[in-house]
Amino acid sequence: MYQNLPQTPGYYWARSGQQFKWYDMIIHVYGEAPFFRMEGWKLSSSSTCGSVNLSDIADFGPQLPHPEVPPERIKR
Repeated sequence: MYQNLPQTPGYYWARSGQQFKWYDMIIHVYGEAPFFRMEGWKLSSSSTCGSVNLSDIADFGPQLPHPEVPPERIKR
């Protein structure tokens, strides 16, 4: 049914429909497995962020790298 379901929290590319040959969403997966929650951004939409249901996603893509920022850089 669903392909490439995330196994760890993070940011992932996703497709909203199988007809797309590119990923048109960025999904933030967070929480504890197996009860992950999701919010996302649809690249073709003007809305900034919102809750996403698994039924809104046709296919998950690769995980996006998310660099860790050292606390001393944040305090500046």
